Amino acid sequence: MAKKKKRNHKNMQIARTRTSPTISACMIVKNEEALLSQCLESIKDFVDEIIIVDTGSTDRTVEIARRYTDKMYFHPWEDSFSKARNQALAYATGDWIFQIDADEELIQEDTHILLDAVQDESIDAIMVQIVSKLRDSRSEGVHSVERVFRNNGVIHYEGRVHNRVVGITKARVYPIRLIHYGYDLGRGDMRKKFERTVTLLKEDLKDDPRNPLTWHYLGCSYLSAGMMNEALDSSLRAVELAEARDDRNLIFLWSRYNAAICLYRRQEYDRAEQIALDALNRYPNHIDSHFVLLLIAYERGEWRKVIQHGSEYLKLVLRLHAAPVEFDNLVTCSVNEAWNMHVLIGIARFELGQIAMFEESVERAVESAPKWYVALRAAGIYLYNKGDGERARRYLERVLAEVPDEDTSLRLLGEISSARTVGKKEPTITCCMIVKNEEAFLDQCLKSVRDYVDEIIIVDTGSTDGTVEIARQYTDKVYFHPWEGSFSKARNQALVYANCDWIFQIDGDEELVQGSGEKLREAVRNAGDADAIHVNIISTYSNGAKRARHNFERLFRNNGVIHYEGIVHNRVEGAFKIKESKIELMHYGYDVDEKKAQEKFLRTSNLLKKQIAENPGDPMPHHYLGTSYLSRGMNEEAVRESLIAIELAERKNDDHPLYLWARHNAAIASFRMGDLDKAREYSLDALRKYPEHLDSYYTLTMVAGERGEWRDVLSYGARFLELRNIFEKNPERAGLVVNTALNEAPSVHLLIGHAWNALGEISKMQEEYQLAADLAKDKWQAWWNAGCFHLDRTGDLDRARQYLEAALEEAPGQHEVWYMLAKLNKKSKLFREEKKCLEKLFELGNRDTMILNRLALLRIESNDEDQAIEVLNEVLRLEPTNYSALCNLGRVYKHQNLMDQAIETFSKALRIDSHGIDPLLCLGEISLQLDRFDEARTFFESVLSLQPGLVKALLYLCEIDLKQNRILDFVGWCDLILKELGLNRNITINDMGDIIGVLLEIDFALKDQPGISSQAKKVLSLLPSDFQY
Repeated sequence: MAKKKKRNHKNMQIARTRTSPTISACMIVKNEEALLSQCLESIKDFVDEIIIVDTGSTDRTVEIARRYTDKMYFHPWEDSFSKARNQALAYATGDWIFQIDADEELIQEDTHILLDAVQDESIDAIMVQIVSKLRDSRSEGVHSVERVFRNNGVIHYEGRVHNRVVGITKARVYPIRLIHYGYDLGRGDMRKKFERTVTLLKEDLKDDPRNPLTWHYLGCSYLSAGMMNEALDSSLRAVELAEARDDRNLIFLWSRYNAAICLYRRQEYDRAEQIALDALNRYPNHIDSHFVLLLIAYERGEWRKVIQHGSEYLKLVLRLHAAPVEFDNLVTCSVNEAWNMHVLIGIARFELGQIAMFEESVERAVESAPKWYVALRAAGIYLYNKGDGERARRYLERVLAEVPDEDTSLRLLGEISSARTVGKKEPTITCCMIVKNEEAFLDQCLKSVRDYVDEIIIVDTGSTDGTVEIARQYTDKVYFHPWEGSFSKARNQALVYANCDWIFQIDGDEELVQGSGEKLREAVRNAGDADAIHVNIISTYSNGAKRARHNFERLFRNNGVIHYEGIVHNRVEGAFKIKESKIELMHYGYDVDEKKAQEKFLRTSNLLKKQIAENPGDPMPHHYLGTSYLSRGMNEEAVRESLIAIELAERKNDDHPLYLWARHNAAIASFRMGDLDKAREYSLDALRKYPEHLDSYYTLTMVAGERGEWRDVLSYGARFLELRNIFEKNPERAGLVVNTALNEAPSVHLLIGHAWNALGEISKMQEEYQLAADLAKDKWQAWWNAGCFHLDRTGDLDRARQYLEAALEEAPGQHEVWYMLAKLNKKSKLFREEKKCLEKLFELGNRDTMILNRLALLRIESNDEDQAIEVLNEVLRLEPTNYSALCNLGRVYKHQNLMDQAIETFSKALRIDSHGIDPLLCLGEISLQLDRFDEARTFFESVLSLQPGLVKALLYLCEIDLKQNRILDFVGWCDLILKELGLNRNITINDMGDIIGVLLEIDFALKDQPGISSQAKKVLSLLPSDFQY
């Protein structure tokens, strides 16, 4: 196979006449050292001047630029590409301006076309083709844009980013090509570019929120980052706004393509098809729509449509290359997919029995593929999967003839060569287990598998309970090995004893889901050349309230090669080809009591730390250690280990789905710590890698709910529910991705309901709440959560009562419901109803001391003092040093005139808090009541030292000084009261009338505080009739 020749980019001699219009090349640059020289080499020989505006380079950009021009100018970056470009235009002296970016290169063969084009006096702008390299140059996008225009002082740029040229009256497309490498970046650079671009676009939207172009480019940015939901929403918004303006710019066909490809990737084929057909109705030559429609037809097995749209695609791509002027400024994103189209058309031909035409299509694909052998490999893979080994061999051997070390071809040829003839003998299965103290669940586990396997092998690593006795009821193949600190070692010991064709590995805290036994036998019968089969494991935790799913190689050939590695959370190694299945296992190992959970955590974390010490560069144990920390609420530690796992995996270019789980762990731990920005960042990072990551959509929904970003709640929540439905029905589709949020559908429905409430759609809110209740394990919890939201977040007390009463109807004995009803009644100032709720909690056995103290206070206010004492004594039995209970009990004793008990109780309270104002005040009142004036004075002055200006204490001191005839001190306390109440203090006291006037003024100011006003009246009553100052 002859290799393709590369395009010759060697500079050509350019013929210029003296009357040729002059051309100024204008550029803006910042840190462009990587590609700048290549760019300038491509234009230096035909432009008359090169104008470069630098906006802050810190690398070698300026040094490189000065080799080509002395017209370098420096302007600070002001967050606007248009502003920077217009600054460059201002320096241009040529007749025409040629705008080029540093990450672009002019195709030399097209230079003469450009020089001819500027001679056209009927136009003021020239559209050139931008050929954007994508995905390591494996793909291309093509669109035409005005890059050459007259320097007339009118034409200029607008828009902060993805700026557009305005002021043009007539433009014409010419077959002039610029190669653009700006999208062909490393992951880090792409991330920076994405963040910069999206920030600027959002700034543009603040200025003009209904600009469809800005929404379009925002959609493009989201799509490039793999953020399908955001890309879809932004693209559809662009189309909607453009249609509202009757804006027929072809760029909105690009928006439609973006929306359609998002829907295709989300497997919403009907909607994707509708949008693509709509685009074709508007513009029959829309290449990208034929591309999408072919992909949809392929997924559906509609082979004639594959041929129809593929053929139309290929015909239009040829026209685009031959006559770009026919396509005006149409953007084509899929232009480099011609070879792929030939392959897919060939597959369609094969499916229709047209073998010769299949072979012809493959050869055409070989001619057009960027790397010719990928077309042969694709054909070989397809034929291999169809079971046509001989045809597959021919294509794969052609690959190896030119690329001897091509891994996939080597592997498939090896499998074809070693394929065994499968006889009629039923494959046999050994069930292998390792156990230690598994008596609680082992019987249920073995019952679930015994009828579907041919032998059961059990290795015991040191049980001290009834495990071995239970095991021997099911098998005589029980072996004993000491525990050596490695799960893999123990599992491999069990494999050694297996005698059957296949091994099925199950743990003692698991069971086969009903119906999966038959699927187990069916899987090994239909395994073909697979040597391992995924089993879907459903893990429950939090008493069954939460559920996770993941697929793992639990069924594999007993070939002496496949084995386990890893001290803990071990992995299967040596499996060559893995097949999916619908076998399901229930795993109860995480749903244990607190004591066992802590023991498991300590054992697992210690083994993982040992594994990390042995191999610190392995990301896997860091991930599982982070998972263990998260399970125990150690959020900071969970984030730290998860990020280490992600970083180590990135260094190794390890894209195992396990590290999506690590990102989710980091996100959920950050969410728990209140760091919503980080939770969102980690979730979006996971979605860029895997757009169907269920757990990330759950976290993003929660983050949006916390922030009150209700439209995001609707978007993320809908995608979560859609994916959950897919993975529940087809768990094998998740592959190795772990989905831990499957049981969170009620929470998501609730959040969507909250969103509809915020948007004023009450009927939709009610529908979502009902769905949450229908899906919830405990229906009352959904209603309770809805009630709590309206009580605490919206303040809609009527709606809160509606849902809390619905919760009460479902669960009349649930403490949480009665407590929130008590809180609601308190907020509604329905204290009698609040008291009833708290009485019910007391009756149900609730012994929360905060609740009991509140109940005691309400009983005191209802004059149920004996019952209040009962409750307070219960608090002090539970918590002898409960300060609030002691103060409340002291008040009851004081009210009942049991002064000795009151003094003793308040004194205990002071020993707990020597700065307690309540006991000091009450002890002062008791001393005053007992005419112990000096003692009372001491208590009240202590109160004022802690809370200066407390009017009640000041009034008591007035009373004491009147009784002791300390008139000057009495007047001094009155003055302080006037000051504290903000009353007039500029008063001359001449006689009793003046004193009475002051006290009446104080009494009036305290009229809304009856407890204190009564003390002012008492002081008034103490004034002697012959009082003299």
